[in-house]
Amino acid sequence: MNFSLPSGQRIRKEREKLGLTREKFAEIIGLSDYYVGQLERGERQMSLNVLVKIAGRRTHPGKFGSSPVRGNWKF
Repeated sequence: MNFSLPSGQRIRKEREKLGLTREKFAEIIGLSDYYVGQLERGERQMSLNVLVKIAGRRTHPGKFGSSPVRGNWKF
């Protein structure tokens, strides 16, 4: 099986399309903004666990208090 994880640049692009700051995005997915920044800059590789966190939040819009995350994320 051959698949590629989303690059940090793609994560940043989709986050920005949703109008989220890195800090707010990190809060929503339960990670530190420092870690998310490292992912976006390509300084860290994303683990499967983190990918699942991001994908899980993406597929359950409206479950983030006052910050619903909606949109068609293209990872």
